[in-house]
Amino acid sequence: MSVTTSGNCYICGVELGKAAMKNHILKSHGSDDGGEDCSLLMIEGAYDKDYWLIIDVPAAKTLSTVDGFLRRIWLECCGHLSAFRSPKRSEYREIAASKKLYNFTKGDKILHEYDFGTTTESLITVIGRIKRKPQKDNVRLLARNLPLALGCAKCGAPAQYFCTECVYDYRNPLYCDKCIKKHDHDDMLLPVTNSPRMGECGYEGELDVFTFNPGSIEKKQQDLSKDKKAIKQEKQKVDKTEKHNVKVPKAMLGKYEIIASVIKAFCDEHLNEEYSDISVLMLEKLCRKRPSPIDFGKPNTWACGIIYAVGSINFLFDKSQTPHMRASELAEKFGISSSTAGNKAGEIRKLLNTGTLDPEWTLPSKLAGNPYVWMFETSNGLIIDVRDAPREIQEELFKAQLIPFIPADKKADELKQDGDKNDNKSAQQKTESTKKKREHIEVEGQISFDEQ
Repeated sequence: MSVTTSGNCYICGVELGKAAMKNHILKSHGSDDGGEDCSLLMIEGAYDKDYWLIIDVPAAKTLSTVDGFLRRIWLECCGHLSAFRSPKRSEYREIAASKKLYNFTKGDKILHEYDFGTTTESLITVIGRIKRKPQKDNVRLLARNLPLALGCAKCGAPAQYFCTECVYDYRNPLYCDKCIKKHDHDDMLLPVTNSPRMGECGYEGELDVFTFNPGSIEKKQQDLSKDKKAIKQEKQKVDKTEKHNVKVPKAMLGKYEIIASVIKAFCDEHLNEEYSDISVLMLEKLCRKRPSPIDFGKPNTWACGIIYAVGSINFLFDKSQTPHMRASELAEKFGISSSTAGNKAGEIRKLLNTGTLDPEWTLPSKLAGNPYVWMFETSNGLIIDVRDAPREIQEELFKAQLIPFIPADKKADELKQDGDKNDNKSAQQKTESTKKKREHIEVEGQISFDEQ
């Protein structure tokens, strides 16, 4: 599919082929007196070598540092597992991610696997050692291939979309903006990206932010992407008193505030306050995970995935429910594909070990009708519905915060509220009746006075 395998040097901006780029880095940028010792790595798609990177990493760092970088620039979609192995299929020997890079010498090859379902494999080759000045980021991107020139299957124009349905039908899956409007599989589309992960799972290239900018070579490391700048700005806006009221690690507050604001705005406009509150609680729990998956990905995609997950637990996509919204409509309002939204929601449900009718994520208004809230196992193994249990048992469970309320009290409260409403209604009707009588008497009196 590719036309070229040339790329840019992120230090001086020169454009060269892959082999020439390796020699250029070693010759022109390979020595910085007094700098730290680094391993120089060439990384390629194991089955599509037109995608390639050249990076350097301090030799004292481990393979897990390389794994984190690959996830950010090439791979991350749903927080899948990954591993390092020997590239020799006969051995299939796993290499510990904790292994230091100085244990590898020039010519050594390592296979990196991401996602053990729809696996993306990257081949890492040690091409030498260089020295560089110490810097904040462990991994320095030195060179990368130019985006491949991929043409539309219909008209040959530059492609922007990858159809995951067509690829399984052994058809060209690439489409341009114009031709995609006539395509049938509008819910199976992913964007064209500069990564061997393109078209797999829910990968959208959302962390593919290391784009070479020839106008500002001095900013060769694009780690300060637009998302990161936005997060920093949001951190400055967050009031200190608000930070202490949120159960989120300090390092995650910036990203949390951005995603929470998107969730609240969407729920206020399209759903209700209950969905907003539960979705934000789910976001908080995801932020507390170590490492937090929220660190990777677009805030918009996470917000959509969280609302999608909460919605699937509470039957948001059921037409009989209020509020109701179709899954495709939810994804469309966030500007992402249905498959991406569904995959992100599936990732979240897996991370939190949750599913339909999970009491923890059930809307408060639906708790009374959720059977999972009230089902408990007795000491002899019987499953009972505690709504039918004696009151003293219900009180013990309520004190232990195992049930949200005592059913009889809830009913009494509802009856009282209904009674108050009826009393108010009767009083209002009585007042109106009395008022009408007075008006009638006054009218009659006026008539009789006139007649006299």
